[in-house]
Amino acid sequence: MPQVDTSRFSNPLPVLATDIDSIEIETKDIYNGSFTIKNTGGGILEGKIISHCKWLIFNPTKFEGNNQTINYTFDSTCLTAGQSAKGFVYISSSGGEKCIPASAKLAKMSVTTAEGFAITNLHDFFQYANIHPAQARRLFVDSEFYMLLLAIGYEYMDIYESLHRDPNRERAMDNFFILSGLKGKTGVSILCAGQGVPSHDAKCDCIQIATGLFRKKPPVRKIEFIQNPGDRQTLHGHITIEKSDYGYVETQIALQENAAWLSFHQNKLYHARAGNSPAHATGGCCEVATSDLKQKKLPLRSITNEFKDNLTAMLQFSIDPTKITSSCAQELVTIGTETVVITYRRTAPAILRLNQAAYRYEDSGVIKVVNNTGKDMRVEVFCPESYVRFSARSYLVGEYGEIPFDIKLSAFLSAQLFFRKLPYMKTTVEIKATTPGKLFKKKLPIIVGEW
Repeated sequence: MPQVDTSRFSNPLPVLATDIDSIEIETKDIYNGSFTIKNTGGGILEGKIISHCKWLIFNPTKFEGNNQTINYTFDSTCLTAGQSAKGFVYISSSGGEKCIPASAKLAKMSVTTAEGFAITNLHDFFQYANIHPAQARRLFVDSEFYMLLLAIGYEYMDIYESLHRDPNRERAMDNFFILSGLKGKTGVSILCAGQGVPSHDAKCDCIQIATGLFRKKPPVRKIEFIQNPGDRQTLHGHITIEKSDYGYVETQIALQENAAWLSFHQNKLYHARAGNSPAHATGGCCEVATSDLKQKKLPLRSITNEFKDNLTAMLQFSIDPTKITSSCAQELVTIGTETVVITYRRTAPAILRLNQAAYRYEDSGVIKVVNNTGKDMRVEVFCPESYVRFSARSYLVGEYGEIPFDIKLSAFLSAQLFFRKLPYMKTTVEIKATTPGKLFKKKLPIIVGEW
């Protein structure tokens, strides 16, 4: 009988054993784990790993020894956030076989903020940014947010990395939301315009023009400043602007005539929301810098500013009357796509008018004098017709005065009117008003008839 060489066989035989009975994974990202294969029998254990889970990668896949560590990696790219998968891993060896069930769940990546917000997607982050803008800007450049974008498969990672490098985080984050389709570009509209410097808690009492819901063009706001001729005090005004949403604003102020008498102030916006100052601003709410607009050739001032919680802000401006040589000046100011017409008028030194349009043959009247010079005014009156009679030729008028006169036709003039059948007579009163160094002349027509 032939002899069998038993030197090749172990006695006792190898026996396969593992320190795990299953693989269970729940993670937000790539996961690494390991387990140990042991030989609880005799001889040398050898075998291989056969995975029926494409999302599990083993290293090594073959082994030889009585105490072997097997590493495995969960490939999160094989699943989408919230998805689960199940499978089996087989170990075939000289000491037997073993089937190890495996399951994996790719949990939704989330970022929990200090305020208790759980951010799992872009919509969550957008809402968080509207409530806590300063905190959202810090999170925007944090590595944790970067990992969240990777986990949700954000398709514009290269552009996000470019925005990540923008020192103006408010602008970068707003562009990120626009790119992600969460909002449109923030617009600016003119709410109203008014005179004076408002207090910090003043309500807007300026000019407002109602706008229709379906207007084709934005309305033109108008504001007028009137000043007496002797007054050279600087005048102040303000324009209230409103944002369309909580996004970043970067628009321009354009002056059509580049009027030297009109200037917009820097750093004069009230009730600014803390933490909204652009990174490039130099210590204030509003940054103004002159540049050129080649197409329209308008002088421009670039404006970026902060707004109140109700999305409004005030731009202040001043008018220097010493730089206005005429009695009237006007400037068209464009902010974004809307305009304000700012008009300056200097009143006449004296306003002279009759108390009524016509007089009877026997009547009385007055010449009303408004003195806008701020000084006493000498007013001299003269009428070539004798039927208009003044009690004096010269009068001294302060801010306001009335110069009385009487009308009485002589019998000769009454007869002339009767025979000529004239319905009325017409004459003029010549007025000469003087203040130190200035002379003002005017003629007022007087109509006399039988009404």
